[in-house]
This record gives sequence, C-alpha cells and structure tokens, in this order.
Amino acid sequence: MTTIDVETVRWRLPRRLTNARSTHVEREAVRCVVEDGAGRVVAEAAPLEGFGQDDLAAARSALERLVAGDLHAMECSESLLDRLRAAAQWCPDSASARFALECVLLRRAADSVVDGVRVCAAELGFEAVSTIDAAGWASDLEDARRLRDEGFRTIKYKLGVETASADQETLRTLGALDCAVRADANGSAVDDATWRVLSEVGAEFVEEPGPEAALQDWRRSKVPVALDESLADAGAAEVAACVRRGVQVVVLKPMVLGLLGSLERAKTVRAAGARVVVSHLLDGDLAWSAHAGLALALGGSLALGAQRGALAHGLGRRPTLDAAFARSVEHRASATTGGPA
Repeated sequence: MTTIDVETVRWRLPRRLTNARSTHVEREAVRCVVEDGAGRVVAEAAPLEGFGQDDLAAARSALERLVAGDLHAMECSESLLDRLRAAAQWCPDSASARFALECVLLRRAADSVVDGVRVCAAELGFEAVSTIDAAGWASDLEDARRLRDEGFRTIKYKLGVETASADQETLRTLGALDCAVRADANGSAVDDATWRVLSEVGAEFVEEPGPEAALQDWRRSKVPVALDESLADAGAAEVAACVRRGVQVVVLKPMVLGLLGSLERAKTVRAAGARVVVSHLLDGDLAWSAHAGLALALGGSLALGAQRGALAHGLGRRPTLDAAFARSVEHRASATTGGPA
C-alpha cells in the first residue's frame, strides 16, 4: 500500500538575506512524503514570491490531489525522462509542486535525484562532470572576505541594497580579492557609474539589470548580462529571442522551472549559443541536492555553449561540489526535516 502525506514546514535561514527587492529570514515549503513497501521518499515544494506565478497554496493544492494511482501511472514508462514528462502533464500549474513530484519519481527509481537527473540529462545529450565550482553570495565586504577565505573563487554581490556609490566601492574591493565577481541587481536600475565599475573589475556578468531587462538589447553591453526571474514564465522562443538580443547567461532555478523544464531550457540556451548557471531559491536541503545534481548532469563548457569554459553555479555550500557530497545532503535531509540551503 502506498501512502502520500502532505505537510507545510518552516525553517529559519542561517542568516538574514537581503536583495534590492526584499529581505528573507525564513522559508516555508510544502513537503510531500511517499511511503510503501519499497521505502520512504520525501520531496519539497518551496515557491518564492517574485519568481513566477506559483505560490505555496497552489503547490499544496496540487500535491494534495496526488494519489497512489497517479504516481503508479507515471511510473509505467521505463524512461525516467518520460516519467518527468508525465509529471509535467499531470501538474501543469504549479512548478514547485511539479519539481517535488519529479524528485519523488527520481528517488523512487534511482534512489537519488542526483543520479536520476543525470540519466535524464544524458537522454537529452548532456555529458555529466565529476565536479563543479560553486559561487558564494555576499551581501557585504565581510561576507565576501569570509567566502574568499573559505576558498570560493567566484563571489556574487547583490546590488541595490546599499547606495550606488557604496556598491561601486564594494565592487572595486571585490575586484582586488583575486576572485571572479558577478553582480545581481534583482531588477533594480543600474546607473552608468556602476556599469563602468562592473566593466573595470571584469565582472563575469550582471544579473537582472533593470525592471525590463528581458526586453532590452544587450548586444553592445560591455558587461555580460544574465537573466533569471524575468524569464520565470517564458517559453523557449522568448528565451531564444533574449539570447539573440545579447543575453549571455540564463539562470536555471529548478524550483521555478521544474527539473524537466530546467533541462529543456538548458538545451534551448545551449542551442542559441549562451550559457547557463544553476541556482537555488533559498530552499531546503532536499531541493538543494537536486539542484546540485542538475548542475553536475549538465556538464562543463561543451554543454554550456561556445566552449568559453564553465561558469560556477550559484549553489554555495562549498567552493567545489561533487555527486557524493550532493547525495550525502539528500540522504541526510530525507531522513530528517531537511534544512536551509
């Protein structure tokens, strides 16, 4: 007999996280627990306001509809990729609930989402790598120096939290720390002086620079531009059009796109000649391990376009990540209550 339980969980983040639009001190998720004679698997749906149309109520409503017969029907196919496609058909309206369902399917089939998503990625032509670099997120210079001391070679700085002049001073200091620098404006306007400093320090990219970043032409930008939340609900044609207008990096958040959606978007971006980075949504350990598995499954420069070298993924935790570490996080979280990523 297969039982499916759904509950809402909440946890405090390790530290207050602030960007140009909001401050987060805790996260909330809908947890789905599936148990039968084969074992127990746990997954979580954790949408976040400002990233697509999804919300916690929609995620819970979707997962509460799930019954054993639905799950078994999705598991009829031998292909794990086809099982994800069946999940997408069953749950079209809540991306985070779909992500949780995808994680359930992969854990039941492969014992680990880290391993299951690699199989799916291989079916789409991606070649997995054994390790990936991870970027750390700094909200101030103290954070940046701590991350550098921990060995992170890429640091992401949030623009718009402080004044423009303070941001410029911080960026210059980061540029002298012997690490790669990237910035995230989270849709806030970036003034000319800040653009100049970003260029001076050789920023890898600036993410979401302005409220209509997805509609602008970036082909003459001296700093590479990345898009994230502005493409949350975009289709493949819209994503490809943004790349043609000069966007060089697209951020993949599986909690926003689902695992299948992230794989398909990576394929679209690669075909258009741009690169991707995988990132989280301040979600818990169960989700973080799936994100790390996806990043490993997508591979390096061959998978990410134009043979310019792989970018560090926005996953934090450690400067370098491998499948063994991602699996250990996943299995520990499955046996407990998860935790912050």
